[in-house]
Amino acid sequence: MQAILSKIEQIELKARKLLHKNEVLSMENKELLEENVKLKTELQHLKKAKSVDSDISKNMDLFSTIDNKNVDRIKEALEEYIEEVDQCIKLL
Repeated sequence: MQAILSKIEQIELKARKLLHKNEVLSMENKELLEENVKLKTELQHLKKAKSVDSDISKNMDLFSTIDNKNVDRIKEALEEYIEEVDQCIKLL
């Protein structure tokens, strides 16, 4: 009879340890889930920021291309004006 009681006590002890471990793991799981939500939110913010940066970069490239075209046109116009001025000087 004593042996049976001893076994029952061992089983109860193991059950309490298992219950405690389950509670600890449940709390850890809850914390990890909360952290996961925070990280997902942060990732979404980073993706949006990267998208905005990409859009800005594309716009800057477009403006640069437009500026280069305008600079080329201005250079051509200045060269024409210089030629006209040179011709006028020769006539004098």
